[in-house]
Amino acid sequence: MNRTPQQTAFIDALLTGSSHLCLRARAGTGKTTTILEAVDDYVRKFPRHEITICAFGKAIQREIEGKLQKRGHTNWKTVQASTSHGMGWGLVKFVFKLSNDTGIDDNKVRDLIRAHNEPIYSQYSGQIRDLVHLAKTEGFGFFGDVQIGDAHAWYKMAEHYDINGLDDTTQMDEIVEAAQIIYRESLAKTDVVDFDDMILFPLVKNLRVRFQRDVIFVDEAQDTSRARRALIKKFVKPQGRIIVVGDDRQAIMGFAGASADALTEFVDELHANVLPLNVTWRCPKAVVREAQRLVPD
Repeated sequence: MNRTPQQTAFIDALLTGSSHLCLRARAGTGKTTTILEAVDDYVRKFPRHEITICAFGKAIQREIEGKLQKRGHTNWKTVQASTSHGMGWGLVKFVFKLSNDTGIDDNKVRDLIRAHNEPIYSQYSGQIRDLVHLAKTEGFGFFGDVQIGDAHAWYKMAEHYDINGLDDTTQMDEIVEAAQIIYRESLAKTDVVDFDDMILFPLVKNLRVRFQRDVIFVDEAQDTSRARRALIKKFVKPQGRIIVVGDDRQAIMGFAGASADALTEFVDELHANVLPLNVTWRCPKAVVREAQRLVPD
């Protein structure tokens, strides 16, 4: 392909530099193609290095896998596509000797709640489950400002996510206490994990990553939560690099724990150098002019 000056500058920075990078790619600017081109060149220059492209969801992961294979990247040990949940699950599965068939149960928290006979658990089971899910997403027990026993942190989280029904109850203290109990029980139960545990367990249980990567590309980085970012950083070698790719003006995953400033937060955490990708190939000029009212570049 004929690369644009911006694509060339990004790939040159990847090949010749040593710092973490951020490719701030606006809508329709060809970010996936740019990532794949960068991988091609990087493998040619550093054939012994190991690369992971971390996709946001399973469908995108499979799409990227297919494109990598068409480009000749057939050795998954050298170049692979994954999701953050897949990375975490591989680690949890190995440490706790779990299987794909019996080790995953998305009803884990629900069943823990049902095992309690006190009225608060049956009356507010949905809200307790929501609180536990969100606390896992927020990394309670791992980050210093969201400890499991800190009731204020639970209240703040409940208000932020506006959990249904909590505004009208005077039993909030009991609900939070029940959620804390279920949260701790879920952490202690390691013979089965749910989707949230795949991110949380490697963090709170400080699981060691045996096979770290030289370079990790993080696609759709604007939709990463703080816990996901912490997990991804565990998988990169001490002298390795994280390449953040995303658009801070397309952040839409607040309900899943990502802040509106997730991309900027990731860049700040890594002290990454930011490069632009802002020529869109998707939209006609009239649409671009309209979009520029909100996103000038």
